[in-house]
Amino acid sequence: RPPPPPPSPPPPSPPPRRFPPPPSPPPPGHPPPPNAPPNPNEPPAPPPPPPDTVAPSWLTERYPYIANVDARAARLHVALTESSRVFWAVVRLGAAGTQLAAPAPPSLIDLLAGNVTGADVVAQGAETYEPRVRENVGVRLAPLSPTTRYDVHVVAADVARGNVQPAIYTLSFHTPPTRRYLESEYLKACAEEWHDGAQERMTWEFERVKADGSMSDSDLINYAAELNRLFATCRSVDKHRQRGSVTHGQGGAGYQTYDDVGYDPRGGF
Repeated sequence: RPPPPPPSPPPPSPPPRRFPPPPSPPPPGHPPPPNAPPNPNEPPAPPPPPPDTVAPSWLTERYPYIANVDARAARLHVALTESSRVFWAVVRLGAAGTQLAAPAPPSLIDLLAGNVTGADVVAQGAETYEPRVRENVGVRLAPLSPTTRYDVHVVAADVARGNVQPAIYTLSFHTPPTRRYLESEYLKACAEEWHDGAQERMTWEFERVKADGSMSDSDLINYAAELNRLFATCRSVDKHRQRGSVTHGQGGAGYQTYDDVGYDPRGGF
């Protein structure tokens, strides 16, 4: 009988499996990779800061304030402790010198919405305040009227969370009369003779306006005050030049001012 065949060789064994090396720990100060187990040696992370619930406050006691007031405009200056929106409204109170009671301030909701209504509301708006750009921000308030009292109502809210100041801040001021003549015009007029000169033209223009009744009593008084400055300037110029006093009007008043002769806008002299 033939010998049996030799046994088959065993199948080759599979190659050894290669596993990637374990990840090395992150260097100190770096966050661990995602899904990594917490490191017991690391201190716990600090809790998140509490939500901002504090309204902005004025930077110093100086703010807000009104400056650069003239007959037709004024400037509101604001500065706060954080980025904010400043809401404001200008309300007319009446003629300067009157003692009428000021109305109550608008509601906080209306001021924030820019919805302050009423016949005496002159202007309203909002301005962004960013302390990193500029500490003191000025807002122009216009159009205003001469010799008039005004209230400006102001409130601020922070930009980050909308926290609103708890109370409205109110500023009061009044506008001066309109200047008709500059100091240079006074000096030029005083250099001329009275007859057919600027002094005579200025004076008779005032008399014409007074006669036609187009001005209020308070505006006439302010107009007369400007002519008083004219006459006082001419009196000073003549004294310096040692000239004789040049008269104005009939009768030769000798630079008497409207105060000297007791001017009353309702009855004249």
